[in-house]
This record gives sequence, structure tokens and C-alpha cells, in this order.
Amino acid sequence: MTEDASPQPQPGPQVSKDLRGGVDYTARRVQLHMSDFHLKYLLQRQRERCKGPTFEQAAIFLGIALTGLMTLLTTTFKKAGFSAATWQAFTFLLVVISALIFAGLFVRWLYHLFRYPPKTVEEEFAEIKQEMIAETQRETETETESLQAPGP
Repeated sequence: MTEDASPQPQPGPQVSKDLRGGVDYTARRVQLHMSDFHLKYLLQRQRERCKGPTFEQAAIFLGIALTGLMTLLTTTFKKAGFSAATWQAFTFLLVVISALIFAGLFVRWLYHLFRYPPKTVEEEFAEIKQEMIAETQRETETETESLQAPGP
């Protein structure tokens, strides 16, 4: 068993030796190997689990509001436990509250649709590959700079 001339940093928090102070964190580099097919499969599963707001969520409250509105327009309310005016007020409140919830969910859905446009799995896969290539280039440049830096 031979020892290297330069000691390797231990993983975990390390006290900084520069004048600024603070704590540096070093960790071992972990490499993960998987096929393109497997990564695409994982991206597809993640997409199914983490959906954003959908129009269907807003459409439920639109349906409730329209049903209440049609009830208000076509029904002659009679006394059934409560007075007719009470039933009309309750139905009107149901329509207003449902319409407000629909409007809020619809705006949220539109915002999410334009702010985060849907990407295909292929587009996400290409984006991940580009990020990995850029990260590898940054690491190579950092290693090259640290080798070229004069020692103390």
C-alpha cells in the first residue's frame, strides 16, 4: 500500500484555509451509468407523476357554475324546508363561488401553459445531454486550471 504525495480531501464539511473563512464542502464524485432508453422511461414516469394544473380541474367548477346558473334560470323555487328566496340565494352563491374558482384555476392553467410550455421526452432528453456535456467541459477546464496553477 502506497500513499500519494498529495493528500485527498475528506468528504464532508472542511474548514476553509483562505482569509475569507467559511466552510467548504467536498464530496466524492458519483457517476451513474444508464441507457438512453432507461433515462427516457424515467422522464416519462416523472412527467406522469408531476403534472401541473390541468384544464379539467377548472372545467369541474365551470360545470358546477353552469348547472347552478341553469337551475336559477329555469326553476321556480318552492318552499322545501327553506323559503324560495333562501334556495335562490344559496344557488346564486354556489354559481358565484364556482365561477370565481373556475376563473382562478383557468388563469393558473393558462399561466402554467405559457410559462412552462410542455416539452416532449425527446426534448428533455436532449436538454439533459447538453447539460451533461457542459458540466463535463467545466470540470475539464477546472482540472486543467488547477494543474496549471503554481503551487505554494
